[in-house]
Amino acid sequence: MAAESKPVRPDAAGPDGPEAGAESGTGARPGALDPEGRRYFSVLFVVHLVLMLTLVGVAIAIVSIGDSATALTFAGGGFIAYVSAMTLYARRDERQEVTQHLLAFLAAFLVVALVGGASWWFLAARPEDVSGDARLEGDTIGADATVRLVVDADPGDNDALRLTFTARDSVAGATPCLRMGKLRFLGGDIEAMAPVDLEATLTTTLALADPGPEVAVDLQLVGSADCRVELTLEKAEYRR
Repeated sequence: MAAESKPVRPDAAGPDGPEAGAESGTGARPGALDPEGRRYFSVLFVVHLVLMLTLVGVAIAIVSIGDSATALTFAGGGFIAYVSAMTLYARRDERQEVTQHLLAFLAAFLVVALVGGASWWFLAARPEDVSGDARLEGDTIGADATVRLVVDADPGDNDALRLTFTARDSVAGATPCLRMGKLRFLGGDIEAMAPVDLEATLTTTLALADPGPEVAVDLQLVGSADCRVELTLEKAEYRR
């Protein structure tokens, strides 16, 4: 019994008929893009990538100046407007189907999401240097006396203040304070904590307790009655 021949697929035929298509092996696959279509897809991808990176870049710039709410509003509103405009253009484009526009958009969106997410995380984790906004209202402290530290900068979403001091025994004191005394941090803008050992270089992190537009902390020297210490604020940072 003779084997039944299979019909030749129309898309396998070359310019000279089914035989030419079979010999050359260049039959187009269903849904495959021709060279012009691939070039157009690449252009769409680059356009989507550049526009979305610009949108994310502006949002990150707004975050860097401390206005997260405005950044989120701008990014969300801009993204919705961009998707709406992209969908309208794709429906009117006669060169490619809407599906190709969607694929180019999704490919660019994936790249932007990875880059934007990494940038956002980096900015969120980066300490905010507020040394220029911090000041000590006095530089010499006696035993059980206090000196106030004020940071004239809104902590925003940060929840900790990291401080670095240098300390030295004052010539006015009769006994040394370093390595024998302690420094206590007090105030309504920070959470309660144990005193910190007083050393030549002292670094400590204070947990913030819902402060206002500035942070005020009282530093109290705990030591022998006749010791004096000179403090210098070297660095102040807000951290998450």
